[in-house]
Amino acid sequence: YSGQIRINAEESVELSGASSKGWATGMYSDSTPKIDVAGDAGGIIINAKNLTIKEGAVISSSTMAGANEFSGQGGDIELNIKEQLTIDGINTYGENEDGFASAVSTRSRSEGNNAGDAGKILIQASSIELTNGGQITNSTFGQSRGGDTVIHVDSVNITGDSSTIQLRDTPGESQLEFQESFENYIQDASISGIYARSESPLPEAGEGGEISIFAKQFDMSNSGKISTSSAGGGKAGNIEVNADQVHLNQHASISSESESKGVAGDAGIITVIATDEIQLTNMSDFTTEAINAGGGQMTVNTKNLLYLRDSRITTSVQIGAGDGGDINIDPKYVSLNQSKIIANAYEGRGGNIHIVADRFIQSLGSIVDASSKLGIDGTVEIISPDVDVSSELAVLPDNFLDATQWASTPCSQRLGEKVSRFVISTRDGIPSSTGDWLASPPVLLDYRKTTPQISQVDIFDGFNSGYKLTAFDDCPCEQTLMQ
Repeated sequence: YSGQIRINAEESVELSGASSKGWATGMYSDSTPKIDVAGDAGGIIINAKNLTIKEGAVISSSTMAGANEFSGQGGDIELNIKEQLTIDGINTYGENEDGFASAVSTRSRSEGNNAGDAGKILIQASSIELTNGGQITNSTFGQSRGGDTVIHVDSVNITGDSSTIQLRDTPGESQLEFQESFENYIQDASISGIYARSESPLPEAGEGGEISIFAKQFDMSNSGKISTSSAGGGKAGNIEVNADQVHLNQHASISSESESKGVAGDAGIITVIATDEIQLTNMSDFTTEAINAGGGQMTVNTKNLLYLRDSRITTSVQIGAGDGGDINIDPKYVSLNQSKIIANAYEGRGGNIHIVADRFIQSLGSIVDASSKLGIDGTVEIISPDVDVSSELAVLPDNFLDATQWASTPCSQRLGEKVSRFVISTRDGIPSSTGDWLASPPVLLDYRKTTPQISQVDIFDGFNSGYKLTAFDDCPCEQTLMQ
């Protein structure tokens, strides 16, 4: 058993950079046999006001065993941060056997069943920022199980990748050794996120760890990602997000994948629960996907609004007889704008889609589908009450209102001279479809005598439609235009 690493700091702790050979600055606890057998790895505990991990630095716990060797359990990593945990950037020398991203990481590596399970990652903080490729990762390669990641935090912000960071012109020695072990090595960008992977392609691969996040505000953007995956027979871990508000924007994703075309474990289950609202915009998604296994189930619940714009919620199976995962959605309001909710399969049964909402609003281009290419289609059930508005309609009178008594005398008649005039015309374009969302309500413009002269104003609403107002000279009369 290796010793425990414990740091208690009243203020801040910072880890950054790498050595001239490319090895990252870090804290490490390993179980690695020097002869035949190694004991358990010790844990790492940090108590601090702030913790910053940047420029490729890592906090790592691992257990690794080669052929005819045995290692113990991986150690847990526990971070208790009063204010902010920041994980930012990458090792600018490039990737080596310790990784590429600035990270908090636990892992298990073995040739079979000769290494212990990976350790857990336990984090409590006021806020967490994962930026420019910074990551929290848990992985297993072999028959051992990956460790779980559990996070309790007020706010989470996961955004961006490392594509804007310039690597050094010359890699370190550790990077060159690592790259030489691969044919046609390509350095990919590191994507900010939280990951749990079962990496062995073998049928007896261990299960991946689970990810659980409990927060008040949860934000992901610019390709930020939470992901569990399996490359072989091990099941991908489940994902659970509990927050007051969940916002995903600009290609952000929460996903679970089963990647093997042979014997494959199922994709994990995704559960997203919000006490207020869930919004997915600009090509963001919740998705479970299996190539040749069962698609993971999906549960999305919120007390108020589920809003999708140009985004999707999907469970799918690409080949084989695995069933598509079921999708259960239970908010107060559902709004789909050019978005998709899909549960598809190939030979197996398509997943069932069950939506319960007080109001369900779907744009013309949105899709809700549960189908199987060769098997039995799933069912789509949308439970949303039909509203009878007939009792709220007022009967209009037969005679028209004579409004001349309220009309003002035109400027030209009062002044007896040539005066200004206004022309209001609608914008050119194709009218909105009768079956699609309508444009925003009319806008109000006040034009008064004291207002500076204007030559032309374009009034736009949220759907890029509106009116063009053209003013000629100044009008000495007070006018109010409404359109």
